[in-house]
Amino acid sequence: MSGVSILRERGIPVNPISTEELKATAGAAALAFDETEDIVYLDIAVETLLKLSVTMSPDDAERVLTMRVLGDYCWKRYEKRGDLEDMANAIHATEELLTMPLNQDDRAKRLYRLSCYLLSKYNKTEDLAVLKEAICKAEQSISAMSPNFDERAFALNVLGGLLGTRYRIMKEFEDLQSAIRIGREAVEAGPSDGQDGAHFAHNLAKSLKLMYEKTKTLRDLEDALGAAEMGVVALPLNHSDRALYSKELSELFSLKYDETGVLGDLEEAIRYAKEAVSALPLDHSDRSRYIRGLSHLLVSRYCRTGLREDLSEAIRVGRQP
Repeated sequence: MSGVSILRERGIPVNPISTEELKATAGAAALAFDETEDIVYLDIAVETLLKLSVTMSPDDAERVLTMRVLGDYCWKRYEKRGDLEDMANAIHATEELLTMPLNQDDRAKRLYRLSCYLLSKYNKTEDLAVLKEAICKAEQSISAMSPNFDERAFALNVLGGLLGTRYRIMKEFEDLQSAIRIGREAVEAGPSDGQDGAHFAHNLAKSLKLMYEKTKTLRDLEDALGAAEMGVVALPLNHSDRALYSKELSELFSLKYDETGVLGDLEEAIRYAKEAVSALPLDHSDRSRYIRGLSHLLVSRYCRTGLREDLSEAIRVGRQP
């Protein structure tokens, strides 16, 4: 049975005209989507909410709720379909919502979500003005959050990543320093294990690596290694990011070996490079690059130790599909 038929069976208007009919249809469709994950309901909810946002009075007592739900469900549809119009509608609805009376916790949450929406928009457009606005909203969200706010660590992680991105573009050292400071706060405030804890540590490691690239000090490299190891340890073994995290940790150990000449660092680089290759699907577009990296490390160990086994393994690895 179609979503429209089910709504009709429930006595919900499927061609709503009045504001009250629009409210009823939008609410029923949103609830049905939450229960079933059926995209048909999501389409009905979004299209009805868009009509409702235009037709309802600005001083309607339910306008705050309407804009909140509209932003949430436009974003849900964007995540499923990737339509930039849904992204734009989610941003617009959330921006309007933030002009309305909200309690402090709701304002903080909406500012955080808006910063995430703007981050996604920047990733699509690479518009520096969008990046700047995303940073502004992330900073505002953190300022509005109490120390024990449930999404504070996530907001800190987003802000740290945004500042690291701006540093890579603008090369302003203050952005990098802030990215590291805020990234450390995110790691301390967030979970120590699981996907989220791993992601926070990985983001911090990326900023610390940028600091090492600027300073070339062993301490900064070791700090990056520590954060990257934390990320790999926290990440579930079957997670899709495991190959990437292991490869980046291998690269950091390889950099340390170049600095220190300690064979143990090269051994660790090889270990994590092997783990990265093993975790990557056979048909992955980056597989050949991962394999070349592992083969290069094995050749480096052969040059250091003279063991024929390393040279043979490097050749065998290099022939892998």
